[in-house]
Amino acid sequence: MPSASLSTAHDIFEALQLLIADECRWDVNSQLSANKKLKIKEENPSSTIEWVQLEGFDGPVLAFKMDSAEGKISPLLNESCKDIHKGCDAVIFARLKGKNFVFICELKSGSPKGFTQQFQSTEAFLDYLNALLSRFSAFSLCDFQRERILFSTQNKNPVHSKRKSPQKIEKDSMSYFADTSCSRTNLRHIERYISTKSIPK
Repeated sequence: MPSASLSTAHDIFEALQLLIADECRWDVNSQLSANKKLKIKEENPSSTIEWVQLEGFDGPVLAFKMDSAEGKISPLLNESCKDIHKGCDAVIFARLKGKNFVFICELKSGSPKGFTQQFQSTEAFLDYLNALLSRFSAFSLCDFQRERILFSTQNKNPVHSKRKSPQKIEKDSMSYFADTSCSRTNLRHIERYISTKSIPK
């Protein structure tokens, strides 16, 4: 692999592309240029939710997965500390109508458990990414609005799942969107998961 320097990046999305390993990153921009959709897949074959496809992106997007095949986020951290290695299914950096967002997404079957720790662990990793960007490039994640999203089949209702709005929940000193009406396959618009009407129509 040719060497790369964060200092040569022209924008935040290029810096993130240089920073995040190829094997963890999704090549979503080539997909988005054709259909403006991004599919998050659940790798567990026994899961009752197979995938969620997000649409409505209109700018640059970069996504990566946190759940490592080795079951740990970093080889530098003790594997016995299980909580810190519980990453989320997807982290999506996106610019929507000129505003930057990072969507932290987790897919769960049935009654979801353990996802708050996964959100916390993922956000700790994002803080680390931000520290690297701030130190080694001209960019940071400070202007990215963070949104946490839990997709689950807890209240599965395939007939009405497209029309139900996700619920904003406060729990364990954090807020997140709970979309609990998912079926096995799902199509959702990304703007459903923005806390405030902070982007123009």
